Amino acid sequence: MAIRSMELVGSLKPVLLPLAFAIALSTVAGAKAEGVDCEIIETALLQMTKQPIFRQVDTRSDLLGPIEMIFTQDANYVRFGGAWKQTPGSGAIRLAQLEKSLSDYPLHDCALAGGEELEGVETSRYEYTQGSDGPISIRIWIGSQDRLPYQLQTGVTLSKIEYQNVSVPPVE
Repeated sequence: MAIRSMELVGSLKPVLLPLAFAIALSTVAGAKAEGVDCEIIETALLQMTKQPIFRQVDTRSDLLGPIEMIFTQDANYVRFGGAWKQTPGSGAIRLAQLEKSLSDYPLHDCALAGGEELEGVETSRYEYTQGSDGPISIRIWIGSQDRLPYQLQTGVTLSKIEYQNVSVPPVE
């Protein structure tokens, strides 16, 4: 199934924008984050966009399979059931999208909800709501040592994030 890169991007916009959105689901509306726990979440998300490379796998209950993404500071790569495709994007663009979200969407009711180990990484789990018109409930697992996000969960999406042993995939 040969899909040109732009067709892939267009067809996956509702899914890829969760990097700008699912990652950026923790945001603040033009003001300072609401409390220390909200600031911890915001900082973790900002630090993720600055990593040299990371992998995100989104599993959505309304899709047939996972969407794999690898992000570098120079490019984005996506695989949805087939071969890897390079898509437009960069660390600077992701950071700008997140910063815009940080000014557009409020982050509320942030609270530490426990801790657990995810694939060998000790994490702290936070819960919060995002948005003001029909707010979304979100869970985020942040590494206890490196303070980076390792998992995000909303109603339909579970995003798992890896920073180790990630490399640029071969593309068609």
